[in-house]
Amino acid sequence: MATTYVIAGPPGIGKSTHGPSFINPQVDILNHDYIALRYKNAGAINFQKIASQKAKEFVTNKITNKLDFGLELNLGFDNHYSVIHDVRQRDPFRTITVILFYTDDLQLCLDRARVRQLAGGHAVEPSIVEAMYHNTFPLLAKNKHLLDRLQLVNVRAETIELIYSRRFSSPEPEFIAGSLPLWFRYYH
Repeated sequence: MATTYVIAGPPGIGKSTHGPSFINPQVDILNHDYIALRYKNAGAINFQKIASQKAKEFVTNKITNKLDFGLELNLGFDNHYSVIHDVRQRDPFRTITVILFYTDDLQLCLDRARVRQLAGGHAVEPSIVEAMYHNTFPLLAKNKHLLDRLQLVNVRAETIELIYSRRFSSPEPEFIAGSLPLWFRYYH
């Protein structure tokens, strides 16, 4: 059975930096922002549209060929879950695993998003970062029925740590850390 890995969390949390370390290195990961930046840097005026088309082609190819793949999604707005819903509809037997990066330190996300923008990456308004940060767990609760497995990763300025892992087919978690961050109470 093929798996889709959703690397999730608010902007600036470190999805692109740390997400691949939680997935088999042979699994391709879709990063829409990187695709858009590549076409923008190549001078394409409609770089977002091209990136969206390339992303759709990537997902379709992986689903059609029953291949594992990863994708980065913020999961901070309702429409972000439409991608997961689409994958679930197109391949109901596919396993969907969300690897959610989160932090007690919203300012960390704001600072990293600003640094990324200053380095030439895409811009995300602070109000959008804040909204996605605060929406993460209410939306996760609302859409958890779409998922097969959830892994929670605590992010600090210098460290990341897997703190929780659960397959929803099982009543008990696979793993739970001895020391949990404050934000874990939003999940539980």
